[in-house]
Amino acid sequence: MWKAIEQMKVCMQEILGGPVLLALKNPTKGDFEKAICGNGWPVTDPRLEDPCLQPQGVEAGVERMVLRATLSMGIAGFPRKSRWFCPVALDLARREERWVVVGWEWEEIPPWIHMKGNTWASDRFTVVLPERMAPTERSLGRMAGRIASWLNEALESLAERLPPEIQRPRYLAVWVPQAWLYAEMAGARPTSPAATVFALRHIREGGEIVGCASSEPIIFLNRQLILRRSRRGRVEVARHELVHASLARWNVPWRPIWLSEGVAALYAGERLWRELAGKDALAIRSLAKHAMKAVFVDPFTPRQALLEMAACSALAEFARERYGEGRLLSLYKAFSAVPAEVVRRHAGDRFTWARAEQIVRETAPALLQRHLGVREEEFLDAFVNWVLSRLSGARRKRPAGR
Repeated sequence: MWKAIEQMKVCMQEILGGPVLLALKNPTKGDFEKAICGNGWPVTDPRLEDPCLQPQGVEAGVERMVLRATLSMGIAGFPRKSRWFCPVALDLARREERWVVVGWEWEEIPPWIHMKGNTWASDRFTVVLPERMAPTERSLGRMAGRIASWLNEALESLAERLPPEIQRPRYLAVWVPQAWLYAEMAGARPTSPAATVFALRHIREGGEIVGCASSEPIIFLNRQLILRRSRRGRVEVARHELVHASLARWNVPWRPIWLSEGVAALYAGERLWRELAGKDALAIRSLAKHAMKAVFVDPFTPRQALLEMAACSALAEFARERYGEGRLLSLYKAFSAVPAEVVRRHAGDRFTWARAEQIVRETAPALLQRHLGVREEEFLDAFVNWVLSRLSGARRKRPAGR
């Protein structure tokens, strides 16, 4: 713990050019000590990257400063380049020739602040459980071992599906006991059984966003919903999230959902196109067109979300079958290389989901043409025919009387 605090002080002293005092406790803002020490999670090596100092003048005879930076943390047992990013603004006051941290504001609170954990590791997984659920080494090993058993089963089933260059050496999973805590930590709906979370560090030039760098992914497991499923259901959920985690290095917020969710469903073996049964060509085309422009699944109703996921799954399966896996993955990765000037033009100095969709609308047609060799309207026409043919074939194969 003290090693992490001293390392952070040295880092800040280099940025500020003078001595620093860390006033670490502030319950209304999130505990900065927990943030840099990990709170029982396997984070280590805290740094402040991309610092920007903003003088605030003098208040009541005290010089003030704001330090905006990205808190960057390593993860024990993972490659050195695997890090977690969290933007933070530190309020500083100059007292007796020292800069004192008197407050802070998180863009997103680091998830380990919310829950004190105990960490367990196997060959391929690091698992974090709540300390109160696994207070001893024996209970920790017993509980984490059970969780890792179906995570391993999911990973083994993906070994032959995922190309070797996509697979990761290790994965980090967190067992979250309550749905409300899961929603806070993962930023996901409490009704979702699992979520893979990437913290994005915005890359800026002249104060404007020109790109993103993704952190090491964390798979949050919603205990209350996971335990309602059979072992097979748990493995299915884990398989989908492991695909997201494996593709994390190319994660950007301006990738259309037919690629982000569709490719995950494809490699996880979820043939969701069957959910489109009963839909006519116009409805299928409308769902597909939305999936090619939107950047997240609309949770307006469970049924609508399922239909959107079905369209994403079908689009990815169709694209792999028609154009080949290599070209599909090439298109997937291409969105992480959108030129900086395009991102700057739409994102400006502040990122929103609406601006991400503007980037998709500008870049997707050209990227589809470049990587799959087809115009968008031709792609949609061929896709609708493919789905209708699949659904017709499925009806013909259905046993009589059913």
